[in-house]
Amino acid sequence: MSYDSFCADVAKLYPIAGSLAEGAPPAPLGMKQRIPATATGFTHGYVVTATGALAGSARFDSSNAYDPAVHSSFGLGAQEGEQLWILVANPATGSTIARGTPVKWVAAADSTNLFYIQACSGDEEMDQVIGVAQFDIPVGKAAYVLAYGVGKALAGETASGKRGDALIMDQTAGRVIEATNRSISWGKFLDDALTDGSLADVFLNCRI
Repeated sequence: MSYDSFCADVAKLYPIAGSLAEGAPPAPLGMKQRIPATATGFTHGYVVTATGALAGSARFDSSNAYDPAVHSSFGLGAQEGEQLWILVANPATGSTIARGTPVKWVAAADSTNLFYIQACSGDEEMDQVIGVAQFDIPVGKAAYVLAYGVGKALAGETASGKRGDALIMDQTAGRVIEATNRSISWGKFLDDALTDGSLADVFLNCRI
């Protein structure tokens, strides 16, 4: 398929609309970008661990200056399958969407663009979740969010024995918890122990 490539840089923020100072996103909002499965690890980019903000303006920008004390990488590990990313926009009327936060359509604010998004607030059904931010997305910026594959999400509970358990939205926050009804799940936990409010390894399967 046309989007089966590495052509679009997922580790980058774009202005929602192009200007003389900066170009628009490389594709229309809603465009899917598939990262094929690999037998070796593939780093998309780096974030400042303490904040979740991108450490560089594009993939591998900060590889030469990588400092494990302040940076963490994100991408696709060996034998983890493929990833599917989708291009969305955080409108200027919103707020920064933090790393690990599930996102949904801003239906009330913009009824014409299905890919203007906001942070989930809790109790969303599986069909409402477009994907999960893998780095902070500031207001007025377009970026890719992870819709399928291995990534990070904010946990909504502190518990153990969760590896392999299905996940859903927390009822009161934009975080993920164990699903008691697996038929409404859109992913699974890869970590055994969870800490409320911390990033957890997950496998996502959003219904986009």
